[in-house]
Amino acid sequence: MIKRYRSWERGEHRREWAVLNVLALHAPGLAPAPVRADLDGSPPRVVMSRLPGTPLRGLPTGPATRRNPPGTLDRQAERVLALLDS
Repeated sequence: MIKRYRSWERGEHRREWAVLNVLALHAPGLAPAPVRADLDGSPPRVVMSRLPGTPLRGLPTGPATRRNPPGTLDRQAERVLALLDS
């Protein structure tokens, strides 16, 4: 999958590339695998693998589509940030 950034003033493309690489090393399969990036392009691009499953875009959200317990994403984000700091 190719992600082209519409805005990148805040370094979003660089953060995403860094996180994809950390997750690929420490938690493979949790997120798409990094393939390549053009971080200095205009616009910048990040190429990553696709994850198996059904896209949730356009589906109604409710208990059937939200299976993670409360706080799961916060805990995952904290773990990723801790890995980036180490």
